[in-house]
Amino acid sequence: MGAIIRLEERHARAYVAEPDEAARGRVLVVHDAYGLLPHVRFLCDELAAHGFVAVAPDLFAGASTRSADEASRLLETLTAPRAERVLDAAIATYGMLGHDDGADVAVGFSIGAEFAFALVARRRLRAMVSYYGVAGGDHRDHLTGPLLAHWADDDRWDHELSPQGVVEQLRARGVDVVSYTYPGTRHGFANADIPAFDLDAAEQAWRRTLDYLSAVAAA
Repeated sequence: MGAIIRLEERHARAYVAEPDEAARGRVLVVHDAYGLLPHVRFLCDELAAHGFVAVAPDLFAGASTRSADEASRLLETLTAPRAERVLDAAIATYGMLGHDDGADVAVGFSIGAEFAFALVARRRLRAMVSYYGVAGGDHRDHLTGPLLAHWADDDRWDHELSPQGVVEQLRARGVDVVSYTYPGTRHGFANADIPAFDLDAAEQAWRRTLDYLSAVAAA
């Protein structure tokens, strides 16, 4: 089991789960607009059981919700600069805990994926796993690392940001993208704490995520 720790950023904390043996890699888990709910901590523990150091920063300083309306309100309280500082502080935690080696990969969910893409664009991370999230135009132009993308079947995107369009745009630039869409799912299907959760799709996506992280760690 992991633990909540304080980060070197004002009012910032993170959930950390560490493997019993030497770590295979370092994974930054970035939650969605609902906050650091139990399923995020569960996934971190799962990652630790598979040999990864998992750090999940709390972007909302302790607040979380299972309500879509409240999630929107929480997101309105978070600025991009604040998110960037919290994520940078979370990455610094690896060294503070003595985990100086290993590939740095992000697993981001929805808005959490969007924030994580900024780190990949800045070369702070080696690779990315995105759950129904896309990078903004400026960040997409600077992405070079490999990407595993999980998409919901029923989601709201404008034409420019459709999953197919994003994948085609990145592949045209030479980015290694592996992409899956899960039939019958809605945005948030991997969040076990909200109604959109789809157990079968979430488990399939998570198995693919673990395989992908293992391949990145072995590369």
